[in-house]
Amino acid sequence: MDWFKRRKSAAAEPVEHQVVDAADVADYAEMSATTFRTRTARDVLPGGLSAAMAPVFVVWNHSSFAPGESITIRNLNHGGNPVSGVTVLRTAVLRPDSLQRVEYVKVPLARTRAASHGQLRFVFEPGGVELVGGDPSAAGEPDAITDIVLSWEAWRPPGTGFSIKGGMDPGLYQLSMRAYSGVQRFIEDALQQRNWEAYPLSLPGGRAGMAELLKVSLALGDGAGRCVMSEILKHADDAWVVGGPSGEHHGDAAQSWSELQDRFDGRRDHHWFSIHRTRLFNRSGCRGRLRQRFCFSGRGA
Repeated sequence: MDWFKRRKSAAAEPVEHQVVDAADVADYAEMSATTFRTRTARDVLPGGLSAAMAPVFVVWNHSSFAPGESITIRNLNHGGNPVSGVTVLRTAVLRPDSLQRVEYVKVPLARTRAASHGQLRFVFEPGGVELVGGDPSAAGEPDAITDIVLSWEAWRPPGTGFSIKGGMDPGLYQLSMRAYSGVQRFIEDALQQRNWEAYPLSLPGGRAGMAELLKVSLALGDGAGRCVMSEILKHADDAWVVGGPSGEHHGDAAQSWSELQDRFDGRRDHHWFSIHRTRLFNRSGCRGRLRQRFCFSGRGA
């Protein structure tokens, strides 16, 4: 325990933030890379938000919300090391029709239990969640994931604390729905000595109701995340990027981020659902109403 306290104390020391390489983000966005590794306390996006807290995105051109089909998501937090400060964001395929149950999980944030964080845990049959990519040279069985956790959280710079009172101001924090494998979220909570209180949900329609809840949650999380990302990419020429990687190997960082924004906007134009969702989130007050409907806490990186 003394060793863990020393590690925890060292992890709490201030770390100079560094903007992630736009070329790496572009590779990840274009699916030429299916895994993105970040240093939890160091890596940020333009504007300063934590790269490790990136929200879940739906890969719409590889997904279908129709019954019997699958949904591909990005930024599933799985396989990282919270002790050494590494977060690994993965690509995964979900099969909603394989859901066995859904749980509402309360995570007390204080010993007095006066405040708790709420999140949804979706438990699948074997094969209901499949990671994309991985190390082809590895021997043995690959990771088997049977549950994922969806959690609405206050997206902020690494090392920035959360104030429940301050969180009432919709302009103070950004909104992010993060996705974790169940085991990853449990390990991170256990290290913080936070116990889970799980309540199985009884939904209308049985499995169909569970699948519908998953689809609606992913659509909302994707919409909120794209709204914030649209704002982030506007900062692609400010000091955050200028201070990031540069030189012959990395090229012009600001230009790279600008090209990434063009790809982001272009891809959105090719999917009517994304266009509709983006217009909705750009309407005045819409994000404020979303915040009021989905109360989120300051847990996370």
